[in-house]
Amino acid sequence: MQNDYPQTKPVLRSISSSSETGFTLIEAVISIVIMGIVAFGTGSGFIQAVKLNAGNNDRTQAMTIAQLRLEEVRAVRFTPTVTDPVLSGGTRSPELVNSLNGRPFQIDITVDDDPFTTGIQPANSAANLKEITIVVTPLGSSEQWVKAFPVRLVTRRVRSVQ
Repeated sequence: MQNDYPQTKPVLRSISSSSETGFTLIEAVISIVIMGIVAFGTGSGFIQAVKLNAGNNDRTQAMTIAQLRLEEVRAVRFTPTVTDPVLSGGTRSPELVNSLNGRPFQIDITVDDDPFTTGIQPANSAANLKEITIVVTPLGSSEQWVKAFPVRLVTRRVRSVQ
């Protein structure tokens, strides 16, 4: 049986530089630069999240200190015969306290004997309503937004009948 097809010789192709696969030096450098930009963006976002968490921790501690002071003010006597000196009207001198982890906080307390009049009214023994404002500012925080917005609690006390 004879073959009708012409005999062909196998073609050997030479490998040229255009058909080689792999990365060139320029492609590798570009990919490293892109990965560096992505890593830098991720790293700076991580650092910002850590700073925000530290600032929120300071605000939480400030809120705890303010609530403790508020409970102390609510526990004092304010009756027709006895008014605790803590409730005497006016502005107290700032008090510095440290939290359990050693962070400093400033506590400012004002007692207004007439909250319906503008300004802080001085001590008035006949006042039946007092507005107490407690402001706690974290001093050791590196975040300016924490210092710019201190924790502020406002409450009112009405003289009890006994």
